[in-house]
Order: sequence, then structure tokens, then C-alpha cells
Amino acid sequence: MVDPPEHDFGQAAQNQKLDAEFKLKNVGTATVKITRLLADCGCYDATASANEVPPGGEVTVKVRFETLVWSGPMSKKLRVLSDDPGRPELILPLKVNIVAGVVLDPGRFGFGDVLLGTKPAKVLYAKWYEGVGQPFQVTKVEFPGTPDAFDVLQEPWENSPWRGTRITVTFRAPPPLGQWSGQAILRTDAPGYERLDLAVQAFVSGKVWVQEREVNMGWVRLGQARSRPLSVRPFQRGEDLGPVSARSRNGHVQVEVVPDATGRVGYWTLHIVVPANAPKGKFEDVVEVLTSVPGEERTEIRVKAEVMG
Repeated sequence: MVDPPEHDFGQAAQNQKLDAEFKLKNVGTATVKITRLLADCGCYDATASANEVPPGGEVTVKVRFETLVWSGPMSKKLRVLSDDPGRPELILPLKVNIVAGVVLDPGRFGFGDVLLGTKPAKVLYAKWYEGVGQPFQVTKVEFPGTPDAFDVLQEPWENSPWRGTRITVTFRAPPPLGQWSGQAILRTDAPGYERLDLAVQAFVSGKVWVQEREVNMGWVRLGQARSRPLSVRPFQRGEDLGPVSARSRNGHVQVEVVPDATGRVGYWTLHIVVPANAPKGKFEDVVEVLTSVPGEERTEIRVKAEVMG
């Protein structure tokens, strides 16, 4: 038996930590062993006060929920797995409505995959919920370290019951190849929300998209091989990379390109292997991915590792 059957955290703000408790009572005639607690989201975790519950005994399941930068209503299901023959899986529902205070949607300027040579734009909403939050103004948008990288457009916005400001951020010049990371600061006149820090990220790729352009294989034990699979595909669906192959420039690693296991046409998997006979010490290598895309016949991936005794 469960008390309560579900938990509703009610209205909450972003980046808030919330706690809940469930009481699980064994009303059977044999000891029940809890084998696992499975959360369906990385935004919360759960712990049990004991793994075995004797007949008539009770165990407490504590939940710590973090609202992070989610927005609006959320429903989650915590799974309690046990050796109870009548109900080996017990579902504990969780609910929360993230509408309090200043809500950012999304919680960062994440441009995602960006084609090299373009000037991408990203829209973010700084908003408040009618009847819960209070009207406010975005007074300034700053980009420390990269003050001239973006153009910013602010517009009043409404989508009842939400109201606020629509913020459009556009790169003034095409960002360089690779991962672009920075920071943004939103300043408002809302009490307690005078400064809001946001991450700014973009993954700039050519027409040949590779999962990583810099690979750290980490520490590799001497005499043991280590492999890292990477996805290779066209930046835009429908494009053809032609035959795809790869080679190691310095010969420190072994490489192989095979069609993607899902069978999607034009998708490939690149396997980078530190071989078992690699000598002790640090090394760096460059893997060249070869395609028939004009201007991008060779895409470089930098690899480093350290073989340890």
C-alpha cells in the first residue's frame, strides 16, 4: 500500500529543489525486497530508507525533484521494482507546474547544429504566468566576453495565460567551425530576478556532420584496446556523402567506417580504436574522414589519449 498514491508539488519556479515522501507499507504475509528505484527523468532521484520490508513494516521513499529550466506542467512516473509477486512494479506519479516567478523558455540560447557560413538566430521567451507571476521588463541582455557577437531584438509577447518578452538573438557574423560556447546575462526589474545567467551554445558543422571533432580517449590500460564509435551523416537530410572512409594520419589509432546499424541511408558509424599494442605514454592523432562532398572531401577529427602502465 502507498500513501499518498501520488504527489503534486503544485506551482514552482525554475531552478527550485522540491522534496516529497511516499510511505510504502507491506500488508502481505512475506518480506518484500525492493530491487530498484527507476526515475524516468534526470531531473529527480529517489532513495528508500530500506530495501527489505517485513510483513506489517513500512519503508519511506524520498524524492528530490529539481525544476531546472523546465517550463509549464510536468508529469513524471517513479517506478518501484520489487519481488512482490502480485505487483512487481509500482508506479509513483509526480506532478509539478513550473509557472512561478520569471520563467525562461527555453532556459538557454541553444542554437543546436549550425551550418558553417550561416548566421543563425535563436528565440527565447522571458515570461510570467497570469495569476501566479507578476509583470516585469527585461532591461538588458548582455554577452560577457563576446559583447559584439550578437544582434538582439526584444518584442512584447503574449500567449494567454503567458505574457512577457520575445528575445531574438542573431549571430552578426558566421561562427567558426566547431563548438561555440559563451554566456548571456538577462537583467530584469523583477524582485529576485535582477540577473539571470544563461549558457550560449552552438555546434557549427560543415555539410559533413560528425558527432565530435575533438575526441579524448582518456586513460587506456597498457595491453588493452579501447574503442569509441562516432556518428557521421550529412548535415541536411537527403544529401549524399558518397562513399565514406577514414584514415589515421599518424598511425596511433585504428579506424573503420561502417554503415549505421539503423540502416538509414547515408548514415555511417566511425570506430576509432586505441589498439592493444599501443606503447605507453601520451599521444595525439588526426583521423581524416573522406567523402565526396565538394569542398569537404576531408573532415578532420583530433584524437588524444594516454596509455598507462
